[in-house]
Amino acid sequence: MISDWLEALPFPALVIGSDHRVLFANGPMNSLFDELGPRNEYFDPQYFLDRADERQPTQKVNNYLQGGEYVAKNIQIGYPPRNFFLRATRVISEGEKEYFCCVLTPQKFLDDVDYSELLDTVTSLVMQLDINGSISYLNERVFEKLGYDLSQPELAVRHIRDIDRNYDEAAWSERRQELREGRGINYFTQFVRRDGSLMPVEVSVIPDRFSISGRFTLTAQDITEQKAVEDRLREALLQVKELSREYQRENRQLKQTIRQQGHAKEIVSVDPSYQKVLRKIEQVASTQTTVLITGETGTGKELVAGRIHALSYRADKPLITVDCSALPPELIESELFGYRKGAFTGANDHKIGRFQAADGGTIFLDEIGEMPLGLQTRLLRVLQERTFTPLGGTRPIQVDVRVIAATNRDLRAEIEKGTFRQDLFFRLSVFPIHNPPLRERPADIGPLLWHFIQKFNARLNRRVTKVEPAVMDLLNGYRFPGNIRELENLTERALIVSSGDTLRVADIRLDVGAGEATATSHHPALSLPKADDLLTLEEHQRQYISYVLELTGGKVSGKGGAASILGMNAQTLFGRMRKLGLR
Repeated sequence: MISDWLEALPFPALVIGSDHRVLFANGPMNSLFDELGPRNEYFDPQYFLDRADERQPTQKVNNYLQGGEYVAKNIQIGYPPRNFFLRATRVISEGEKEYFCCVLTPQKFLDDVDYSELLDTVTSLVMQLDINGSISYLNERVFEKLGYDLSQPELAVRHIRDIDRNYDEAAWSERRQELREGRGINYFTQFVRRDGSLMPVEVSVIPDRFSISGRFTLTAQDITEQKAVEDRLREALLQVKELSREYQRENRQLKQTIRQQGHAKEIVSVDPSYQKVLRKIEQVASTQTTVLITGETGTGKELVAGRIHALSYRADKPLITVDCSALPPELIESELFGYRKGAFTGANDHKIGRFQAADGGTIFLDEIGEMPLGLQTRLLRVLQERTFTPLGGTRPIQVDVRVIAATNRDLRAEIEKGTFRQDLFFRLSVFPIHNPPLRERPADIGPLLWHFIQKFNARLNRRVTKVEPAVMDLLNGYRFPGNIRELENLTERALIVSSGDTLRVADIRLDVGAGEATATSHHPALSLPKADDLLTLEEHQRQYISYVLELTGGKVSGKGGAASILGMNAQTLFGRMRKLGLR
């Protein structure tokens, strides 16, 4: 701040340290230095000897060096030598560092110079005030920046308290003491403009060395631009803080995405009836078309969504799943679209929604039939315009998201009841895929069983490598009302109670009727599939043996071979394979 003020002076001025090192010199002073010859990092205090002082000059210079105030009425410096009036003042910074501010005034200007005219040329706001804060002078910059009429100076402020919004008598008393000790003070505050608006400023107050009246010069720099930058930085830091809080949540979503992107490999099927579902998936995956997946609970609709995403050009982008049935109705909107700070009670920070998290990728709206009717309107608008506005927000956000929805409800019936919008149904069901129940794909029971055995062997530290034939007979005769999810849970439970390397019928427990009972005791009462759904024994054997061979990589005999898994002699299996046309 002091250097800014000195730079604006038309007279030579410099700042030197207690070790005589030159810390700053304004333009006129640099011109004097050029006249003196080669530059030196240190200033020779002998230049400050007062030619008008009859006393020993060394004593005055020593007093100056000891930190007092030094005034020389007539020093000679420059080439050719010229006479200057010198005033040097010790200043102590907030860091307790000592330095000296020196101003050289040409003798010819001493009689007629008007320092108010000089201060009016300074770009900073400059005031002269006494030790109590009463203002005696304001430069033109103060009038300009604070909105006062220069032609009516009597209307301007008369005390620092009138202009400093944060004025505090106790704080000013402390500053007053520092000024008495010859210490410069610096602080940040806000000046009040005439219209009541605020201007952030950086203030510096130093003793006024142009007069002997004990006044002080206050300079203030408008830091509105700097403050705006700081505010933007602070806002950016808040956003970073918000994003860091979202990190764990997004990390969980990423892990979910990784799992779901692997679903293309987890769709296990050899049943011919399911192949048309897989073909539909391949047909629609490469497009941006909205897909509606229907099917009973537990059929693996999320696997179909995962496969569509994995086969699309969006596969390297997020797949975000929203279970509409798991969220309270009042939270679904904020979960989907996010919210801004202050949008509602408890909204202390910004939060991005699932649609924004899925930008560039896919959002899977599971159980879409559970979505409240009012929110269906917003979803329809997002599907049509590809934009949405967070709760409490004012600016729409544009997203590039593919929407896949799923439901176990009959949405046409829901439309008839008035609980689902017909226009939303048409928008979602551009390409419908029906995921059939497990009872309609019986050839997949065996492959799925082995898939889950391998999965839970690793998780439960089991080593089941064989299945009793009676187990397959039991499962093939069961209708699986819970579909694939029920088979998965059944397999996990069976491996927990199993012992050895063989899964036995006694390990299997099926939910029959209202209660749970052992499969052996209730086998006669199990519901049997319709005759049209049954495969011939030969076809079933062919598909099942093919699947086991696929699991073993074509290995038939030896440890981990298909014969070991099927509980058959290797030669017997070779003979069965020839009979079934397998190679």
